[in-house]
Amino acid sequence: MTVSTSELFELLKASNDFSELSAEVLLELAKSLRLETVPGGTKFIKEGSDADSLFLLVSGRLRVSRTIHDGNKLMYNEVLPGDCIGETSMILRQARTADISATRESVVAILDYPQYEELVKQFPVELNRAFSNAIYRHLRHERQVDKRRRAQSFYILPIHDSIDVNAFSDNLYIALSEYGKCQVLDGHYFEDVESHGRELDQIESINDYIVFKGAPTFDDKQKANFEHADQLVLVADGSLSTELSPIENSLLEHPNFLLMRRHLALVFQIKLPFQPIAYYGIKNAMQNVFILLNTVN
Repeated sequence: MTVSTSELFELLKASNDFSELSAEVLLELAKSLRLETVPGGTKFIKEGSDADSLFLLVSGRLRVSRTIHDGNKLMYNEVLPGDCIGETSMILRQARTADISATRESVVAILDYPQYEELVKQFPVELNRAFSNAIYRHLRHERQVDKRRRAQSFYILPIHDSIDVNAFSDNLYIALSEYGKCQVLDGHYFEDVESHGRELDQIESINDYIVFKGAPTFDDKQKANFEHADQLVLVADGSLSTELSPIENSLLEHPNFLLMRRHLALVFQIKLPFQPIAYYGIKNAMQNVFILLNTVN
């Protein structure tokens, strides 16, 4: 992905940490950044590692987490395009305090410590003021309210052939539209995978919710949609086998799986009265389980 200096300039100008810098300083700061593409599911920063740089997220999304003593992950805030992270640890020369992983393919602009030192020599007053304010906000745990639109995205994955993913997605669209602007996308929406991430970032900027219609097998476009989503909704026929399907087994190995919020929807075609039955595959790995009843004559 190619990102121009002017694009980096605008991102820095819009950020909380650097918005008060002069145009001259912002331009030199933008020129000092190097770009790195982080694949979805990749741990970008490891807790306890040396802090020798700061990061500005250009596109994509990152998740902050920590692993506790029993091996479980605690999920914290998400990092959105335009957010700056790691500046406090870099300046105070502290170890990283959390893991940061890419929940989808992301582009990060990096300012390494030697470049930071050179910039501070050139513009000591402005940069020391900006970074001092950033550290002050961090140490006081000040919460900055983000007014940017942040779409929540759901990947709908049908487990069984009997599931009508179109009907489920349409019903979810109707429900979510009560709370904001929603758009439904499938694997054929995008022309090519290369432009996929940038187009999705643009779609997110004008919506509150995105629903991806998935398929039991992944092609490149479906895989890209899955890796872009924040939440996974597995939709299963509650009357069928509890054995794991091939797509479920593959998901358990996917690096994005543990970084997503996960839900299970069980669909039953029933005649009343109805006697609930126990179900299902990887429900223990789900955070929410929903039972949907479609009544038939």
